[in-house]
Amino acid sequence: MRVLITGLRGVGKSTIGKLVSESLGWKWKSVGDFMLEYSKSVWPDIDREQLQEKLTTPVQLAICTELAKLIASFDNLIIEAQTVVSGDFGIMIPTDPVFGRTGLGCIILLVAKPKVIIERRAGDSKRRAGVFLSEKRETLALQQQLSMMFVIASSVKLGINSFVIDNSEEPSISTASVLNAICIAREEQEFVKKLLKNSGPT
Repeated sequence: MRVLITGLRGVGKSTIGKLVSESLGWKWKSVGDFMLEYSKSVWPDIDREQLQEKLTTPVQLAICTELAKLIASFDNLIIEAQTVVSGDFGIMIPTDPVFGRTGLGCIILLVAKPKVIIERRAGDSKRRAGVFLSEKRETLALQQQLSMMFVIASSVKLGINSFVIDNSEEPSISTASVLNAICIAREEQEFVKKLLKNSGPT
């Protein structure tokens, strides 16, 4: 099963993703790390802060096509990616035509209390912090997370199990919740497979 863990920057995607992958013995891949590594083959001196400025649609498409191939090469994989709510090419949105071919089995949206996210992002540079430097940053954090919930909800139409898990407390609590969600998703997949097999031609 390929599982996407997504959410705002600072919500704890990498931390939880690594803990879950270690618990399951699965591979873990960060979309951000992959994009930076791939971009360095074109712009050797690029850093993470400059990456967004270089990501024109053709570049994104090339990167995502390669990433989709990599994801599809693993049967069991935890993928960590920041959800893009707006824009023409929402990275890792389940309805995306490129990632539709990777066969995501489960999507987990990590959320956290706005104050927690802001505390975790306290060390961000001005460029990376963006709107989180404004006086309304707590409201913006809440609004963006709500928007993500609507985006992730669209995956249900595609038959992809989706879960929203709060990561405001200790990582061990969230890790247990994510593992439970993956277990539920796998059991449902197996049930559907058996159902389809039994309803086939005799």
